[in-house]
This record gives sequence, structure tokens and C-alpha cells, in this order.
Amino acid sequence: MEKFLKDMVEDINDAATIRWNIDRDGVSTLFVEPIKTGPCPFSVAWSAHEIVVGFALDSRLEFGPGDEDLPLIEKVIAACIDGRVTVVASGRRRGAAIELDDGSVVGDAAAVRRADTERRSYYQPYQRTER
Repeated sequence: MEKFLKDMVEDINDAATIRWNIDRDGVSTLFVEPIKTGPCPFSVAWSAHEIVVGFALDSRLEFGPGDEDLPLIEKVIAACIDGRVTVVASGRRRGAAIELDDGSVVGDAAAVRRADTERRSYYQPYQRTER
């Protein structure tokens, strides 16, 4: 998992603070925080039991352990890096949705993002470093 994630974030090293952590319970976490305002902060935590992608400060998607969800996790991380994350606020409710490269939408705000009364903000893409 660590190699998979390192490859995903390699070309945004100059645009983000990237931290790795492992706690005593065996949960490893990658934190990606933009250096400049605009891109979406996100994290990936994994253990023997689950993989969790956190994004837009307080939203998250949970996946099972193992490699079967890696293609979807890769799409979610790519969407965060590319700025395809929308924060939606409607009244007291707040959530975020991620638009995947195939046009589908995932996230805790996917059900409410179509309402006309919502306020939306969009994240910007990370600046990629040419290698």
C-alpha cells in the first residue's frame, strides 16, 4: 500500500506537505496538505481491517482491506489531486462529493449536491512537478 501511495503523490511533492504516520495500533496514515490555499487536503489510513480516504477536511470514504478496492481508491485520490472535489452546504448540512474520471460521483454529499439551494465551493488541482 505504501508504494502504491508514494507513486500516486510523487509528482505533487512540491505543492503539498506529505507526512507518513504509523500508530501503535498498526494503522498507517498518509496526510497530504496543500502548501497554498486551493487544492483539497486528503489522507489515506489503512490497517488489516480497512482503508479510509479522508478528504475536504471532514469527509471520508471507507473501503475493505486488501487490493480489491485499489482501482477505486486510485480514482478517488486522483480526483482529489485533480481538484474534482465539491464542498456542498445546505442549511446546517455540509459534505463533499468527488467526481471520478468516468463522471460518476461518490461522497457524503452525492445525494444532496443536485439541490439548487446549495452553496458550493470547488477545490483547485495540485501543481504537478515535471520529472
